[in-house]
Amino acid sequence: MNRLSLALLAAVTIAGCNGHPNVQLDPYQRAVEYPRVSRYEAYKATDNEIQESALFNQANAEMKAAIDRTGAFAKGWVGKIDEIRTDHGGGNARVKIRSSTNSIYQSDEDVPAGSPVYQQLSSLTVGQQVTFSAKLVPHGDGYEWSLTERGSLEEPEFRVVFTSIVPYGTPEPAMAHVEPVSAKPVAAVASPSPIRKPIKLGLVLKPQWDRIEQNNSPNAYMVSLIYSEPPTGEEVGTDTSEVVNTIFQRLKAKGLDPIKDSIGVVCDAEVHLTSPTGRQITRVYGNTAYDGDLHKIVTRLGITEIDMTDIPDLADHSTDIVRGK
Repeated sequence: MNRLSLALLAAVTIAGCNGHPNVQLDPYQRAVEYPRVSRYEAYKATDNEIQESALFNQANAEMKAAIDRTGAFAKGWVGKIDEIRTDHGGGNARVKIRSSTNSIYQSDEDVPAGSPVYQQLSSLTVGQQVTFSAKLVPHGDGYEWSLTERGSLEEPEFRVVFTSIVPYGTPEPAMAHVEPVSAKPVAAVASPSPIRKPIKLGLVLKPQWDRIEQNNSPNAYMVSLIYSEPPTGEEVGTDTSEVVNTIFQRLKAKGLDPIKDSIGVVCDAEVHLTSPTGRQITRVYGNTAYDGDLHKIVTRLGITEIDMTDIPDLADHSTDIVRGK
């Protein structure tokens, strides 16, 4: 087993916050932050730049899909105050919050003196655990602002417009309507992908398959192939490749080109389990995906575990995906 696979064998659970096991993260916060934290150890373990970039690209696609589901708004998320700064005379303030996954949320613009958020900051201290709400500011074709691939996985940076920051456990005040934050001009921004519409795969389930689920994402076809029993590496490669190639065929039949139209396509191989304590665990054995940098379909093997107990059900349970007869 290679170093990448060994790194992925580690179970990943986002629970608690910076050593405080009783803190519960918002399910959407976990869904946004997990794609990066789950791939950092694997990124460190490989010295192959192609594999590194593939992990980075997968994290970007999954994180953006999760953020899109929130409307790019963090509501009731949890972290610790990492820094509070003011300009000369305290006329304006800036704040940085660090979550339990080492994700950074920092002011994109000054918090003006006298504003509700400024008043909230005046009673907070560095290191204090807080609940915050904020609008995430887009950057390029995503939301993460790090300068390097490694930095984006080790310590993701998000610039936000805070609407509320209160001590953890304190109810947040009612919020006024928040207008979406416009992306700042950047060079060479990729054109937006077509809005995803359900497609019928027309696949007949194999004996070892339990079901296929198409996860909700506006700019990608993210499919979960769920097995009844743990699959072999050969099964993962063969089966997920079959699903991805079928998606390509169906899209082309509709006049779409996943490569030309920048449509993300990925199929995970999964087994769903219940732990002895009743937690809902998804064990991912690998996936096949279209890699936009390599311009080809790539299969990657490796095991990781996700505690899905508090994460919203993102699957499309309609009959658009044929489950076989």
